[in-house]
Amino acid sequence: MNTANDHPQQSRIRPLFLAFGFVCGLAALDQTSRASTTVCVHDAGELQTALTAAQGSTSETFINVAQGTYSPAATLTFYSLATNQGQLDVTGGYDSSCTATTQNPALTLLDGGGLVPVLNLESWNGISVRYLTVENGHAAAATGGSGGLSVESITGGVIVHYNIIRNNYKGDYFGGIFASIAPDNFSTTSTANIDVSGNLIVDNTAGADDAGGIVSNDGTGKLFMNNNTVSGNIVVANGVGLTGGVLASALAGYVSNNILYGDSANTCDLSIVGTTVLDSNDTQNTCGSADASSSGNVNFDPQFVSATDLHVLATSVHTLGQGTLTPAGGLALATIDLEGHPRTANGLVDMGAYERDYIFNDGFDN
Repeated sequence: MNTANDHPQQSRIRPLFLAFGFVCGLAALDQTSRASTTVCVHDAGELQTALTAAQGSTSETFINVAQGTYSPAATLTFYSLATNQGQLDVTGGYDSSCTATTQNPALTLLDGGGLVPVLNLESWNGISVRYLTVENGHAAAATGGSGGLSVESITGGVIVHYNIIRNNYKGDYFGGIFASIAPDNFSTTSTANIDVSGNLIVDNTAGADDAGGIVSNDGTGKLFMNNNTVSGNIVVANGVGLTGGVLASALAGYVSNNILYGDSANTCDLSIVGTTVLDSNDTQNTCGSADASSSGNVNFDPQFVSATDLHVLATSVHTLGQGTLTPAGGLALATIDLEGHPRTANGLVDMGAYERDYIFNDGFDN
């Protein structure tokens, strides 16, 4: 089984995740007493300018990304190893004046055009990414990060919430997402948490392994993966024990309410390293040993609407209403789904990124 440290070509830093309504590792971020800066951006050039300006800033920086399609000519990059670096928050879905936001990642697209990795954020401290579609990225083998979204931190928290990560490519490992906290690389410590939840991770490709990507916490904090849908990711290489979906690696991992199904043939849709509790997931192929307290997990066809529409049909009785309202590990259930709809219906929660409205049952209510 590969872990994050098994691939020495990867960047020294790994992603950092901050809280989004719940506070995940807030103490580790220590940003509450700092000033903040808010920037509204409308194109790839403005976005890169805002990321560059935030490097080394002690203020928390909120980059509000207006709706539209962004086509960068080079990878959108943030890089700061300053120990007093302020928190970085990148959020899509805003209107042109950045006064209102629609909580739907389909409205804000960062498109690599099949030419460059899309978004690479590396910091000593916390990072959050929300409501973005990261697509059509392309990265060569033996380079750091992923083909699509890379969020890496040394000591802070990392949050990746409500994003669509699709159709990205990397020549070796981590086609779609590379999200990690990696204090070991700098002989320091981190108690922060990483939270990758509410995302759609589909149709990404890796040449060697981990097509969907990796979520890794090398510190002593927790790893959370809740209500993601992972499917259709492809590993080009053949071999036993490869990961077509996502690799989750941490001392303490909690994986709840996900659909991980239909990735590259004969690969693992979910691979786990460390002590990991699996709670109410639909997973086709799981590799690694789940904690004995795991429960509510199934292996049934989730019945997606189509290969390109990852909502599920009304006949998906094994995923609709079958999630847990109290995800493992103590992180509260989210309040919305990937499209901004209420996360629960009639007191029940679905597995996967989308919540279905139970008022209708004809298969056309999404």
